Amino acid sequence: MANGFMLEQAYGDKKDRIFHVETCVATGYGNVFFVETQEGITWHIAPSVGDAGQGAAEYWREMAKHDPQEFAAIVGESVLINWALGQADGPGSDKSARNLEEWLDIVAEHPEEEWGSYDGTEWAIDLMGHDLLDDLGYDTVAHNGEWVAYRS
Repeated sequence: MANGFMLEQAYGDKKDRIFHVETCVATGYGNVFFVETQEGITWHIAPSVGDAGQGAAEYWREMAKHDPQEFAAIVGESVLINWALGQADGPGSDKSARNLEEWLDIVAEHPEEEWGSYDGTEWAIDLMGHDLLDDLGYDTVAHNGEWVAYRS
């Protein structure tokens, strides 16, 4: 499993929980990586839940800044109007934000909503292969046991 990862619990009918990585690239949003396994399953992985959350918030912040039309189309006109009026609203499961920054804080607390588009589930990674960690630029001892995965 030098170039793979093992989930904490069984995934579907896959009993061994080990996924061998075919490709892995940085998403460009914090420390979140896009992984495709040899089985053809795609995941987003991150060194921790906090890293995944920061990456998700960065993704939306960048979209709002650099592609405001797309951001408005996804978030919705009514949400933006409510925020402008100081009223609570937001896309996703939590509608308590009164502005973009509050919503980005919520996004950071729920990275599974961004990265887990397949089933919205956060999976703990028990073990990362040393070659995969090395390819990602992480110490093999310090970062094993903290990683999370989201099926995309």
